[in-house]
Amino acid sequence: MLDRAATHRPSVPVLPDGAFYVCFDVSSTGLDAQTFCHRALEEAHVATRDRTSPRPRPAPRSTVLRGLRDGLHEGMKRLEAFHQQSVNKQAFNSIILSRGVHINVALTCSHVCTILVMSMQTLLLSAALVFFGVIATIEISKSIHQKIRLRRDKAASAPHRGEESTWNELTEHHRPVRHSEPRSSPPPAWATPGDLRAVLLCRRDPWDRLACSDLDGTRTMLSLDWGVCSRADLLSQVYWLITSGHRTSFDAERARWVDTSLAEAERHELRETAKSSSDAAETLWRLERMLNNDRDIRNVDFSAWDLVRAGMLTRCGFALGWLTEDETWDTLAILDQGLRERYRSWTQVSESFRLARWYWNSTSGKDEHFNDLHDLNRSLVLLSPDGPWGLIDWDVETPEPSFLILDDLLDGGVAAPLSAGDRKRATHWERWVDDQVITRGQHRPQHFGTHSDQHHRFAKRA
Repeated sequence: MLDRAATHRPSVPVLPDGAFYVCFDVSSTGLDAQTFCHRALEEAHVATRDRTSPRPRPAPRSTVLRGLRDGLHEGMKRLEAFHQQSVNKQAFNSIILSRGVHINVALTCSHVCTILVMSMQTLLLSAALVFFGVIATIEISKSIHQKIRLRRDKAASAPHRGEESTWNELTEHHRPVRHSEPRSSPPPAWATPGDLRAVLLCRRDPWDRLACSDLDGTRTMLSLDWGVCSRADLLSQVYWLITSGHRTSFDAERARWVDTSLAEAERHELRETAKSSSDAAETLWRLERMLNNDRDIRNVDFSAWDLVRAGMLTRCGFALGWLTEDETWDTLAILDQGLRERYRSWTQVSESFRLARWYWNSTSGKDEHFNDLHDLNRSLVLLSPDGPWGLIDWDVETPEPSFLILDDLLDGGVAAPLSAGDRKRATHWERWVDDQVITRGQHRPQHFGTHSDQHHRFAKRA
């Protein structure tokens, strides 16, 4: 038709040129029409336009391709490849998005768990720091309180005006006596902390030897103050001090008087009998000291009071020939273990012994002041740089004990196993003593019992 028109009509400078339009939906690609057209031009090199005119359009996301037939064929091939690529990318993005959600959820859970673990660790660390901080504070407070108490007691016990001569006499009275000749056979007396000499200073006995300066005076003292007149009596008293002593009754009083209502009721009863009974008067004195917590008596460990005196009895027993040297050193080693379990220094031993003796004396007025003066002077001499407890290292090694005197204690019916309740409350060292009694008692005739009548025959002169 165009050829005929050219033949029968004047020539036309530009031949008529028609066009075809292709309109298609691009929503499957996940892109809007404008974005699709822009990317089709950039990536597929096909020019399209979106149907954004106000005229009705086939779909909200539609694109028009305009061109001749051959051009349309080529354009459609390119757009087909571009469309497939866009659909695949959308699917891939959906997968990535889905996986990203799972990953984010997983990471979020992981972060939450990490935060919880870190929070728990921080909480435990904080709790541990608080716990150890409280312990450290308590220990520091105890140490400070002990020093303040010691200074206060020293100030109260120190010689008053006009008592300097009394103090000087006590210093001379407690001056340590040391043997001048070196010992030829080991172990040396001064090398064993269990060889306790706090009481021996008052008797002018050499502190670095197993000896007594006055045998007759020692025999009299043991008989009058302790009811000890033989080896059997001595072993009984030493064993009682090791396993029970005054600390058992003192601890029982402290536990009983924690209940103030019961303590007040007992105090009322004691006041009625104190005038006619010295025992009731002394118990009333201790009750009032405990209620008032005088000299911090509620926190005093009374063990040193028993173990130091057991060491004194052991040395006296050797001097009088009632104990062999091996038995003496072995018994002192047992006492040494007991002290090491309860205390950390000679200073603590000295303070415990001094306060327990004050509690045991149960006296007031002038007698109390003189006893304070006496005990403070003795403690200062013992702990001075050239005193027995100043020269002996607390951490010196001592031999393991064998409890050599136990067989005679079993044969005499003195040693007996602890009750279930007493063993439960016993220290590690006291259970070790009880284990020895049980083990060795199984192979010997059973005569378990204690001579309780002797345990209260102590004159107030220790």
